[in-house]
Amino acid sequence: MDPDLTLPIPPSDARCAPVEGGRPADEPAVLPTLAAHLTEALRGARPEAPSDLDAFVDLLALPDPDVCHGVVDRLIAGGVHPETVLTGLLTPAARRLGSLWEDDLKSFVDVTIATGRLQELLRWIISHAPIDAHAPRAPEIMLVTPRGEDHTFGALVFHAVLRFRGWSVVPIAPFWRDIESSLANPRLAVLGISVGTERSLAESRRLIRRIRAAAANRELVVLAGGPLLAIRPELGDDIGADGVAGDADEALQVLKKLVPRGLHPDIH
Repeated sequence: MDPDLTLPIPPSDARCAPVEGGRPADEPAVLPTLAAHLTEALRGARPEAPSDLDAFVDLLALPDPDVCHGVVDRLIAGGVHPETVLTGLLTPAARRLGSLWEDDLKSFVDVTIATGRLQELLRWIISHAPIDAHAPRAPEIMLVTPRGEDHTFGALVFHAVLRFRGWSVVPIAPFWRDIESSLANPRLAVLGISVGTERSLAESRRLIRRIRAAAANRELVVLAGGPLLAIRPELGDDIGADGVAGDADEALQVLKKLVPRGLHPDIH
């Protein structure tokens, strides 16, 4: 990591000294530099640097949540589209956190705090960013996760990206009664299911069969994704999916092939 981007986790009462120019007293000195680097990388003006991503991941575990929010604020103010922040920063940060946890380089506490911050940032972007209005009678897509599945961050990102692209998205439904209610709508064109681990395969297979049997739209397209299928896409056939995608961009391209032309927004 670059020396000026190394961020040791301070104690909860630690604060950075104020500097000239109006920077808040509790803002790490590295934040403007990091935000500038990330802005240039996300806008394609400079190569992505792993050290920048690691620095952002360190910020996520700081005691003050406003620090990582400050980075995102600067990115959007600098002209980075909110969707790019989701797919180009928050999603890689989530993957990096997973790697650090698996390699025992981050504590359970740090990973838990950082994951919570990512969820906060994701929901903040969804609630504050401009969303393309979908057509009044646009087809709908519903996202579900198998019972007991904890890996929902990718599904939430996909939810947001779909909304940015003009789709009408049914929020992730945790209970069958909510899923069944949505299935009664003949405009429901796509079901997206996120599979994180092998232990979810049997439940995913059962859930997909149950959904197909209950759907008013007999041509319902089932798209599967999630951490497990990103590395083992062949399992999509095993659970009964029509297509598999490893990330939001790939999912949009798969939907472009599976959903009949004219039934979806312009996917770009």
